[in-house]
Amino acid sequence: MTPIHIVATTVAGTGEAIATAADLARGRHARVHVIAARPMPLESSLDQQAGAADAFAREIRRLTEASPAAIDVLPCVCRRLMDVTQLLPHGAFVIVAGQSHRWWPTREQRLAHDLHALGYRVLFIHIPDETAASSDE
Repeated sequence: MTPIHIVATTVAGTGEAIATAADLARGRHARVHVIAARPMPLESSLDQQAGAADAFAREIRRLTEASPAAIDVLPCVCRRLMDVTQLLPHGAFVIVAGQSHRWWPTREQRLAHDLHALGYRVLFIHIPDETAASSDE
C-alpha cells in the first residue's frame, strides 16, 4: 500500500493530522510518514539546524506513541516549507492541518494549495483558532 504523508506544521495541527491518518491507514493497511520540517534561515549553523529539527521531531514522535498505526517521523531541515516536496513521491496523498482564514490564507492553507497545484492529493484539516493557539510551537 502507498503510505499516507503528513507535513507537520504545528503541534496541534500535526496531532489532528496523525489521528486522521491513523484512521485512514487502518482501512488501507498503510504506513504513515510524518515529515517534521523546520524551515531555517541560511545564517543558521548546521548544529542549530540539526538541533531544531531533532527537537521538533521528538515532539512529534510523542504524538505518535498512542497511535495504533505504523508511523515514521522524518526530521527535515529546509529553507522553505515547500521544500518537503523533495521527500514526497509524485501524486502522494498528503495531509496538512492548521488554521484557516477566509480572506487571507494561512501558511498551512497556502502549503496545501501549492501541493495540490503540483499534483499531490491533499487533505486539509481545519484546526480551530483556540486549539492551535494553546499548543503551538
